[in-house]
Amino acid sequence: MPIEGNIIGLITKSATFIFSHIERTVKRKIEESEQEFFRTYINSDRVSQSVALHSVSEPNDIDKTELENFLSGPTARAIVRELLTSHLATSDFDSRRLRAAWQISAWSEINRVQASILNPYLNKLFDCIDGESRRLSRLFEEKCPKIAEDIRNDAKIERLSNILESMERHLSSLQSISAAQIDSEADLIGKYRKQAARAHGSIEPPDFERRRRLHYSTIYVSPKFAESGRRETELNLEDLIEEIDRTVILGDPGGGKSTAANVITTIFAATPTYQIPFFVLLRDFAGEMGEKSIIDYLAHRSSSHYQVDLSRELIQRLLDTGRVLVVFDGLDELLDTSRRREVADRVELFCARYPLCAVLVTSRLVGYQRAPMDPKEFRVIEISRFDDQDVQLYAEKWFSQENLSSTEKQLVISSFVEESKVSPDLRSNPLMLALLCIIYRGEHFIPRNRPAVYEKCATLLFDKWDSSRRIYSNLQAGHAVDPAMKYLAYWMMMNDSAGEGVTEHQLVDRTTTYLKGYLFETDDQAREAAREFVEFCRGRAWVFNDAGTTADGEVLYKFTHRTFLEYFAAYHITRIGDSPEQIAGMLAPHILREEWDIVAQLATQITDRHSERGGERIVRFLLAQIDIDNSTRSALISFVSRCLSFLVLPPTQVRQIVSEAYRLMTECVWITPKPSGSPSPKQAMTAILEALTSPNNSTIHDELTSRIRNDLNSEDTSTIMSAAAFAYMGIRAARPRGSRIAFDIVEPSLTKIIRDHRVKIEQAATINHNLYAGLLPLEEFNIAEPLAKHGIDWLFAGFDYPGWRIGVTPCAGQILRTMAGARQNRNNIYWSRVEKISQFLLQLDDPPWGNDPEMDHTLSLTSAMMDIRRAAGSGNSESSGDLSPDELNVGGVILFFMLESSDTWLSKESVLESGLGRLQFLLPLIKVRLGQAEGPSFTKALDDLSSVYSSEKSSMLPLLRRWARREVNFSAHTSVAVPQQRDSPERERADSPVAE
Repeated sequence: MPIEGNIIGLITKSATFIFSHIERTVKRKIEESEQEFFRTYINSDRVSQSVALHSVSEPNDIDKTELENFLSGPTARAIVRELLTSHLATSDFDSRRLRAAWQISAWSEINRVQASILNPYLNKLFDCIDGESRRLSRLFEEKCPKIAEDIRNDAKIERLSNILESMERHLSSLQSISAAQIDSEADLIGKYRKQAARAHGSIEPPDFERRRRLHYSTIYVSPKFAESGRRETELNLEDLIEEIDRTVILGDPGGGKSTAANVITTIFAATPTYQIPFFVLLRDFAGEMGEKSIIDYLAHRSSSHYQVDLSRELIQRLLDTGRVLVVFDGLDELLDTSRRREVADRVELFCARYPLCAVLVTSRLVGYQRAPMDPKEFRVIEISRFDDQDVQLYAEKWFSQENLSSTEKQLVISSFVEESKVSPDLRSNPLMLALLCIIYRGEHFIPRNRPAVYEKCATLLFDKWDSSRRIYSNLQAGHAVDPAMKYLAYWMMMNDSAGEGVTEHQLVDRTTTYLKGYLFETDDQAREAAREFVEFCRGRAWVFNDAGTTADGEVLYKFTHRTFLEYFAAYHITRIGDSPEQIAGMLAPHILREEWDIVAQLATQITDRHSERGGERIVRFLLAQIDIDNSTRSALISFVSRCLSFLVLPPTQVRQIVSEAYRLMTECVWITPKPSGSPSPKQAMTAILEALTSPNNSTIHDELTSRIRNDLNSEDTSTIMSAAAFAYMGIRAARPRGSRIAFDIVEPSLTKIIRDHRVKIEQAATINHNLYAGLLPLEEFNIAEPLAKHGIDWLFAGFDYPGWRIGVTPCAGQILRTMAGARQNRNNIYWSRVEKISQFLLQLDDPPWGNDPEMDHTLSLTSAMMDIRRAAGSGNSESSGDLSPDELNVGGVILFFMLESSDTWLSKESVLESGLGRLQFLLPLIKVRLGQAEGPSFTKALDDLSSVYSSEKSSMLPLLRRWARREVNFSAHTSVAVPQQRDSPERERADSPVAE
């Protein structure tokens, strides 16, 4: 039935929500059988089989569109989450109250149907969902008994406990409202959605000639997103929207965090089946935090800003039922770290109070770790930089807004895209790219660094006020417009509360203080000039904008964009500092707290341009602080490493920075990180790699490779292990988001280093198994040695680098992936590995094999099937019969070994339905083993297998047949009993479709 798909999606998404949270919050390492549950049992295919058993016919009188919207909407999702949570927490949960909530909620969203028709159908739907929730709960208890016990006995999964409390509030509120009130509130919510979509759906691109607001679809180019620490899996905006739960978006300044937050808000507001979005600008909320709770702020904002009066009670009910997404934008804009932590704590308490509510937080990447959201609750997503395709698309959209002919438009777009290649760092940042477009439109010129961009933009800004300068030359303080603005920016940066907005009275006071003694002798003269100056500035685009009002109704002002606030503040610092050393001293406290990263970078660049070797002197001052206080080391090294991208420094200083960053990273590779409030050691190395495109590149490259070689030549085993880990995985772990440039520059040198020191690394790998990951790509590496030491278990053990939060797929997974894919992906190294493993297997005694306690099996059957499915996409047209006998031996044993040790007999469909790519010839054997071999087709398939792989070509085939008949197990860890040998071999040959 058509509605069946909605039911399947509803159950699957709700189960994924609950179980994904459980998986994230388990403090110990999750066992293999538990991994299989999380990755295998919660999928639409499994749920569909169970739902199909509940054949529920749709009444003809129900509006199917309304019913589908209800089933795919947040209200139904919240009830199913509550239902599943309740079954997990209580084995004998009575679901009658939730059944009532289900009926009342459906009745409020599905109109024009008699209760006598609707209620029986709703009951049948609820029976179906309730039955599936009970089934998943029982299965969870069976597969994950330890976690289930924690949930039921101690409520250790805090969010599930909060969901149960929320459910009681939800049920009480539903029982207290009338049908008329439900209709009235639905009308209000519809109006609010329209207003929110209108308020957040426009983008004001930076432009000094005119202010204009464009619908996001005409100008917005969505960046890619990637989970922090897992950059190999990119998400587009649509993917991210589907996965928002408790999510943090991190990015660089101007990287598109706030724009993405507004676009997401718009999409949610315009889509009735998505949650109702509420947008909280954290710098505004922080100013009212002493007077308002978050829910009070949402209610006040709905009436004052969106002009729709949503009551506090309605919003609370929406939060309790999971019908809301709250977007908290700009955690980084709270400049004071303690203030930021206070706001983050408030958001976390809000999340605990409303566990079904979706929450999205945005912040800058640098400084986030000083006051992070709870990592057990929040998934961290990073925004990638624009690639060349994004730049092309943005340029097309931006210049399409100009009054140009089609020919002129294409010419300027192609010219801009080509000429902007000289500034790859700038154009990969959305804000910088927009500013480059402005500059290019008027000047046909591309600046090479950020200060040059800001300076040119500031010049254009002043010029556009009046090209002859006559407008502000008539001001009493006309000669001080530029320095006064820089002074005000510095003052606002120094006062965190001022960053949230300042009154006109405060602006006049501060400007008066600045002008007196500079251009004017008396207070009255200075104040009159200050008032005239502020009145002139406040209406100018890209200077001051309205930022709300105070409690007394006085208008607040702030810089239109924080980037210009930072540039003007940085410039003022360089004016009031008498020397580079003094400027460094002013910046250092903020660098240590990671509060002024862009201000410090800009001030360093400006100082370097205006003072002899100014940048070098600032860096020297900061490096000296490491010797004074080692606790500041991580923040300081990260900052000076970022300076390498825009400063040309003496080689000795470059080497010192690279050496410190290398040491910082290698010291932590084997240590599981703990939340410390300090920047990640990877930040410094990421900055070093980014600087490989700068004029310092040759020195950076030489120092980095020299340090690795020196450490590999050490006599200290731990030093060798850390250097070997860095040589293979360090660059991969710290690679800049969305960039392969640094990796491509360094990787060939590192491969040569590993090859040159192979023997020494192999010796260290006998102590630390993880080092084998770097040896596997080398043709010279003899895979027989670790196999001889650890046995077959070694093939299934992952390579883990906990301090860098990164790992490498086990050897078995790599081989299966290559084997399942296209022939051109199989190189000499692959053939060598397969041959050696095959030889190793053939000389073993009869199985079972593998029981090395040092080897931790991390390759799950489900993840291997996903890899095989992806790899098979390029090899579907190839015949399975073209695999070599060695591939038959290795592929069969690896796959069959995993089937046993993964304990996935109940999840056999994940293997049978995967297709197995070029490994599909193994399916008949697997089906026999799993008891699904029926009919002559299986016999024929096995006959075909025997004809292609005769015993002369592969002596492993008889053993694979024995495995299919369950006469042997390959894994010593398997829980499947091997049956006793039958008395009559003749009868076996007659009955079995896998007879020899």
